[in-house]
Amino acid sequence: MEDRIISLILKYENKTITKSEFNNLSEWVQEADENKKEMVELLKLIRKLKIVECIVNINDKEVLDKLKTLNTKKHKVRRLKYIYYAASFLLLICISVLVLFKKQDVEFTRMSQIINSPKSGAILRTPNGEIIYLSNTEDTITIKDKSGSIIGKDSKAVLSYSNISGEKPEIHTISVPICGEYMVVLSDGTEVWLNSGSEFSYPTKFTGNRRVVKLKGEGYFEVKTNKDKPFIVNTEVAEIKVLGTKFNISAYESDEFVRTTLKEGSVVVSNKEESVRLEPGQQAGVLKVGGKPIEVKDVDVDIYTAWAHGVFEYQSMRMEDIAEQLSRWYGVEFFFMREELKGLKFTGAAKRMDSLNDLLKKIEKTTDIKFNIKKRAVIVK
Repeated sequence: MEDRIISLILKYENKTITKSEFNNLSEWVQEADENKKEMVELLKLIRKLKIVECIVNINDKEVLDKLKTLNTKKHKVRRLKYIYYAASFLLLICISVLVLFKKQDVEFTRMSQIINSPKSGAILRTPNGEIIYLSNTEDTITIKDKSGSIIGKDSKAVLSYSNISGEKPEIHTISVPICGEYMVVLSDGTEVWLNSGSEFSYPTKFTGNRRVVKLKGEGYFEVKTNKDKPFIVNTEVAEIKVLGTKFNISAYESDEFVRTTLKEGSVVVSNKEESVRLEPGQQAGVLKVGGKPIEVKDVDVDIYTAWAHGVFEYQSMRMEDIAEQLSRWYGVEFFFMREELKGLKFTGAAKRMDSLNDLLKKIEKTTDIKFNIKKRAVIVK
């Protein structure tokens, strides 16, 4: 990876990248699948470094200089080992942060800094390389295909492909960043709610005898019934086949399992070894690594689908899992001062539009946990 590319990725993260620089970065990403993987990994590292920045005074120049230094070592090893060195650098910083808090009486103004809920937003990529920024404003954005035909419209955080005029289908990909959410209405009327940190690929118009889409991250689906055209969602390790139903899929890269939770109707969940049919109120868990049988269990569906209706709902959920969910939604990083705090459980509910501060105060009232906020870092004690 060239130093020039590292600089562009850092500018992209800081939202200071120009249009010409963005085009150069896009060209590099499209040159090889490995480039895309390296960019994703580097963005993860940069975001974690910037969280730690608020405590150990790492500025953007120091981050860039360190990444460039690590990049020179990369030439002596395989390209992906570069990411290993960068991760090691990050790990040392995180350890230093925890030691700092444990050995010193660091003063915080406890939760005086308000972290509000994010606004809806997403990025749409088309086959011709066009990048369209979607927002939650009332302004309507018209989406056109290569021939100039109108195939979709975006307004108020909803991208709709209903009643499209384009004849030839295209594959569109919508990416929802950390601190965001978005809704897509597909050409058949199926509604898809996308959670933060998700990526969803789909045709602008369904043809043939199947309706096939692809999901990374989390999505809640309300599929229009069509017995002649089953609706299929492909994830990294699982395929979910439906006719018409309401269900949730969680398939984040960091998740150990791909989990499908059925609210209404019937779905078939498959991996390479087997298939299982779910009934309403059941959840299937497909292990990403190991090839174990698909796990099926009865669950409280609302806990897994409430987010799509603007609510966080927890039932004896581990703090580590709650922290991961809140990190994606509010764009913060949690640091646990003691390992055992990760296993503490919390039951309760909160509106997703509430500030992070209000939600953490609810957790504090019913547990022995205390939170300190400094910039985008949340210290759990």
